Amino acid sequence: MNKPKILHHAGLRPAKSVVQLGVFAEELVVNFSKTEIVNSIGISILLDVIDTAQGAGAMVVFSDVNESTIELFDMLGVTKHVTLA
Repeated sequence: MNKPKILHHAGLRPAKSVVQLGVFAEELVVNFSKTEIVNSIGISILLDVIDTAQGAGAMVVFSDVNESTIELFDMLGVTKHVTLA
């Protein structure tokens, strides 16, 4: 049985750093195609990334999110701040 892949801080630090370094983008896309589970640390970092990107004027897009993760994001209110693609 394969271990579930978990979204964690290592996968998102570069995106946050790019925004902080002043590389301006209109859109930040986070691809969840290889993510099975998002834990509490992942949620915390995603919220920080969303806040940082939106503060820089970038729209945040979550792509290829599985149904159970969408339900989690809905329950936590994350989907109010991102576009799902």
